Amino acid sequence: MSNYLLQLVLVALGGYLFLFIFWRNLSEDYPDKRIFLHGFGIVLGALLGAFFGNLISASLRSSSLFDPKYFFWWGTGIGLVTGLIRTSRVLKLSLVQLLEYSLPGILLWFAVINFLIPIHAISLMLLLGLFYLTKAVYRKFTWYKSGKVGFASFLTLGVFFSLRAVIAATAPSMVSSVGKVETVLAACLAFLCFWSIYQLSDV
Repeated sequence: MSNYLLQLVLVALGGYLFLFIFWRNLSEDYPDKRIFLHGFGIVLGALLGAFFGNLISASLRSSSLFDPKYFFWWGTGIGLVTGLIRTSRVLKLSLVQLLEYSLPGILLWFAVINFLIPIHAISLMLLLGLFYLTKAVYRKFTWYKSGKVGFASFLTLGVFFSLRAVIAATAPSMVSSVGKVETVLAACLAFLCFWSIYQLSDV
């Protein structure tokens, strides 16, 4: 099996696992058909984002600070966010709630896609473990008075983007980054995630 075909299989398998987790998290509140329809919309958003991100990267020039080779990952992220925003409006769920239902499946999907790059896959599985661990205990944090949903998702994403910012600044070749410019992008997103936790805490 060629690497290209294997990658397609991994993308499809990861997408299936995402849909399963998405369905399991929403199955008590929505009909199955509706869940899978909108879950597929999120998957499609990510795939279209990756496709157009790849097209755009071909027209961008590399420099000492920017490498367009992996720009498609940012396209994937934009596509995911677009799909999540659309789905949250249709299902009349807050974006934070939908993120909490979707993030485990997204992390598992990306871990499967990165199966051929063990350090990436293991890192994503560790983040998935962090999500579930945090979700199990965050209501016990005395300073998180509100107990609102979203803590686990924002903490996990905050750690993810913080790590990417550090690695992009020190060893960008270790991750699929767009160069040292990603340090600023990832750091800003990490700050937004941690700021969101503060906002949700009602301190």
